[in-house]
Amino acid sequence: MVSLRKKLETLWEKADEGEVEPEDLTAFAVRGDARAADVVRGLAAAYGWARRERVGRKRFVPLGRWADVVCLYLDGGVPAMVAYARRRQAGAFAFAVHVLEEVRSAAAVRGMAELARGLTKSLARRVADGVLLADAINRAMSFEGRPRLGQAAVKELRAFLHKLGGLKLSESQRAAVGCALRGVGDAESVAMVGEWPRFTGPWAGLEGMVEKAVRTRKA
Repeated sequence: MVSLRKKLETLWEKADEGEVEPEDLTAFAVRGDARAADVVRGLAAAYGWARRERVGRKRFVPLGRWADVVCLYLDGGVPAMVAYARRRQAGAFAFAVHVLEEVRSAAAVRGMAELARGLTKSLARRVADGVLLADAINRAMSFEGRPRLGQAAVKELRAFLHKLGGLKLSESQRAAVGCALRGVGDAESVAMVGEWPRFTGPWAGLEGMVEKAVRTRKA
């Protein structure tokens, strides 16, 4: 693994050239070394990274906000992300979920389950947040190298996805739910997906993929 010092030097060089991207910052959350936080904060201040996406007619990549959220994670871990996601500040849920999605540890996915539990109460009016979380669950749990979770967390994620999948969704939104169920679904999940309208276009055949993934995982 590249040393922390080298990674920070590379970040500094990119900042000097105006080439920093959000993934350059979330990489430090994945690494999980709290020593990076002071350097990231210092760069955000020194280069005046924007914290808003729009000022007047100008649009920005809010690197300052990404830096804030990544440093919050480095200082406080998953509990800090869960607390941040619950703020009423616009975009807080999305920023926190994206960091947890990148980290993809067992603790991070348990944090997703905690957010799912809270989101369930208001899911009908927060469908976009629900789909965002479904995408994160999919990336964390539906591919090789997924973290090992206890059954309680898996059941929570599944129950959340079942509730989201029971709402009136667009095809792409249903696809997000179906993809996530590949990693945490069961026979009930397969039955629910089978009752939906058949998937078309880029999602054609997703029903079979869900069934195969669940069957393979249970084998």
